[in-house]
Amino acid sequence: MRISTVVLVLLLAGCGPTVQSMTLSPERSPARQADHPIPIYRSSVPHCAFEEVGLLIGSPRWRSLDRLAERMRADARRMGGDAIIALSTRQPVSGGSVIGVSMQDASPALIIGTVAGDESRQFVATVIRFTDPLCSR
Repeated sequence: MRISTVVLVLLLAGCGPTVQSMTLSPERSPARQADHPIPIYRSSVPHCAFEEVGLLIGSPRWRSLDRLAERMRADARRMGGDAIIALSTRQPVSGGSVIGVSMQDASPALIIGTVAGDESRQFVATVIRFTDPLCSR
């Protein structure tokens, strides 16, 4: 019973949204509180001056977009951000063919293969931090 519970938890964890982050600044910002509001701007930007803190790439992986948004907000808080801007979607390459030539034993051989990848769409965004402390309220 205990082993099946562990296996079930691991399987469900693999189905959750994934978010990758990259910090743009060499200086780390202090993380925001867990309840710090992080608005998401898709096509507009805030009127306050800001600096870019990092990039986020997320995939819902069979979960709701709301859960992905919360996961992205959590990463933005961890990076010390105040908002997420320029949210856009992209469709990663889902596969392709590879053709090459091998020169083994001095005789050329043609190599043909297939590359597979993740077919789910990805969401890309920029994490920002306001330069005026009054703007982050």
